[in-house]
Order: sequence, then C-alpha cells, then structure tokens
Amino acid sequence: MTPVLCDIRAKARKLVGYFRSSTLAKLVSVQRQLGRPTLKLMQEVETRWNSTYHMLQCLVDLREPVCAALASLNTEITTLTSAEFTTISGCLSLLSGFNDATIELSEEKNVSGSKVVPLLKMLEQMLHEEMAKTAVAVAKEMGEHLLRQLRERLHTLQSMSIMSLATLLGNKLWHKLDQTVNMSRKTKNATADATVEVQRYLAEPNIGRLEDPLNTKTFPCERVFSKAREVVSKKINRLSPKTVEKILFLNKNQ
Repeated sequence: MTPVLCDIRAKARKLVGYFRSSTLAKLVSVQRQLGRPTLKLMQEVETRWNSTYHMLQCLVDLREPVCAALASLNTEITTLTSAEFTTISGCLSLLSGFNDATIELSEEKNVSGSKVVPLLKMLEQMLHEEMAKTAVAVAKEMGEHLLRQLRERLHTLQSMSIMSLATLLGNKLWHKLDQTVNMSRKTKNATADATVEVQRYLAEPNIGRLEDPLNTKTFPCERVFSKAREVVSKKINRLSPKTVEKILFLNKNQ
C-alpha cells in the first residue's frame, strides 16, 4: 500500500469510528432529510482485506450525507477531500474484481480449487482494462503492483500439477473467460474449417475421368427423400405424416 493510500485509510478509519461511536443518529437524520435510503458506515477489520474495501465503498456512497453531517457538528474530525475521494474511487474500480473473487472463493457449497487459476487470469484481464480507463496516478501505481503480484502467484500455481488438474476438472465457467474463449474461437474457426475441408478433399480417392464428380455420392437427406417416394406412392397415399415418419425412421435405423 502506498503512503498516500495509508494516509487515506487512516483518515477513513477515524471518520467512520467517529460516526459509529457517538453521532450515528445525526448521519441517519441527514440521510432522511436528503431523501436517501438509511445506510450505515462500515469499519474495517484488520484480518479481512475486503472489509477495508467495503469501508471505503460505503464512504464513497455516503459522501454527501457524511459531509453534511460533519458541517453541522462541532468536531475536529475532517472529511476526506475531493482529491482523496477521487483516489478512492479509482482504487475501488481496480479492487472490485478482487472483492468478487474473494466472495466466490469463500463459498462453501462448491469446490474452490478449480476456480483459482481461472479467477487469477480474469483478474489480470480486468486489471488491464481498468488501468486503461483510470487517470488516477495512485490507482495506476497500485494496479501495476497488483499485476506483478498476480503474475508471480499465477506462475507458481500453474506449475503445481494439483492446481492444473483441479482447473481441468472444474465445471463452472465465468462470463469474462467465456467471452475471451468465444472471441478466440470466432477468429480461428473460419481458417480451421477451411483447412479441414481441403484436407478431406485431398484425402479422397481419384475418380475415373469419365465419371461425373457431382453424382459420385448421394447425401443422407437424398436417400431419405428417395425412400419417402417409395413409401408414399399413388397407391399408398392415405398414411398420416406421423406414420410415414415412423416408417422412415425404422427403415433408416434398421
């Protein structure tokens, strides 16, 4: 954590502690006056990193009521500056994916081993996208540090056979990973299909010079239509469509 973020975090802890200890009623009153839903500030817990995320997110969501409440109170506690709120918002956009990943891995209903490597890959992709959007210098610095850490962890985990096996056996997919895979397939399928078709053509035996290449084979659908003409003739034309379908099915699968 950078010195700037450490200062913001300490200031946020002090601000939240002040409202939660003695002036919570004032914050609730201001929210009602502003016609907003009544929400509470959250204090971070040292042993849970995402509690810091939620504390800062609540401060951003309650920025207006908090500033209004402090302005009407006789206290030396100061609110966060506009620049500090901008810094927090930039950092939260980078950390939102990590919060989602923490929730995903904290579930007890599903095995989490298969999720680790895909989640790290998605977090890496998400960081690249969010860093390209933000103009906050502190957020960019934090993002670069997170990317380095992710790549180191990912390299270590991918070299572990048990994690690779868990990833292969996992049965849950994620939206972003699906998008990446689907886009990759779309760009490769046309070329791959053309290559396979040419290989099949070259593998076929040569036909006689006097033979017609268009009539060397009959397709399955043509054989079905031919059989249908035999079943439904002028003499046998009162069969229902369902009966004809059953006859054709039995003939095809005998």
